[in-house]
Amino acid sequence: MPLQAPHRKRLLLMFALLGATAATVFLVLPSTSPLWFLAAPLAVCANVGFGASTVAMNAYLPTLAKESPEVHQILEELENRPDSSGTDEHTANSDHPDSPLIQHEHSDEHETLKAKYDSELSRVMSRISSLGIALGYGAGIFLLIVALIPVTILHGSTFALRLAIGLSGIWWAVFSIPAALWLPGSEGTRLNGASAWVDDGAASRGEWNTCREITAAWRRLGNMLRWGEIKKLRNTFKYLAAWFLLSDGFTTITSTAILFGKTSLNMQPSALILVGVLTPTSGILGSLAWPVLQRRYGWTNLKVIVILVLMASAIPAYGCLGFLSIFQGNATRFGGLTTQGEMLGLAVYFG
Repeated sequence: MPLQAPHRKRLLLMFALLGATAATVFLVLPSTSPLWFLAAPLAVCANVGFGASTVAMNAYLPTLAKESPEVHQILEELENRPDSSGTDEHTANSDHPDSPLIQHEHSDEHETLKAKYDSELSRVMSRISSLGIALGYGAGIFLLIVALIPVTILHGSTFALRLAIGLSGIWWAVFSIPAALWLPGSEGTRLNGASAWVDDGAASRGEWNTCREITAAWRRLGNMLRWGEIKKLRNTFKYLAAWFLLSDGFTTITSTAILFGKTSLNMQPSALILVGVLTPTSGILGSLAWPVLQRRYGWTNLKVIVILVLMASAIPAYGCLGFLSIFQGNATRFGGLTTQGEMLGLAVYFG
């Protein structure tokens, strides 16, 4: 029996509420309070909420891409072909009593159309993701500009920074409302097939219990980590390992750059906010430009990712040049990320 899609909307809103609430609490938590130590777990909750809600949000990409007119048109052509019946579960199995005696191989035209469908689906997913990133960065830039006003007026005081964080939480909560109203739930989406480590009993009955689902999720995760499942999902585990390294690397660059700019380059809070504005601004341009380059040169998503990773790898390599004496003792003191101007340039490049 087909499985219901994961409760991605519920998870998206739940983690968005967690992150938004944790960020908003900073407004009522002064640095002189004996409860100031709660800032650490609040920051953890905000980051967990952001990361988990991003995962739930990205889960909508395949569904939204498949509903686009261009992808739907190719899918109809693929399904209406005479030799497309080979995808039926009965005819695909030669041992099934309802299967024909003579199996028909898919024609080259069918395979070409299938490849065209996969390519168009990938392109539409990339386009939706790029537009989403651009819109998100644009909203973030607007809020950073708004937050820059009190931070500048209050000369970067602790209250000004808490106000900026609190405004981010309120902004997050308010703009989660359209997602709650407009995004489809799980009732309209089905997943074909099943896996050895997925229990579809509760899902097929439409039941939901938070504690049971959390326990079942950890159990499924444990089953998935068995060696037999790892061999079946070899590419999946390669992807997870690569994503772990990339995500950790990008996060480390971001957080380390802010700390380095504040402590070593003595950048003021307003300058750090400017860095926060420049990075998503260039990110908007990049998210719109790279799909154009991808279509023009016929690059795959993998090739684009490899190019971007290689470009990002140049950032720590350039920063290491600052340890060389040639960059530390020159009169202009430029190179190796030793000036505030270089930090601003790095923000544009990294974005």
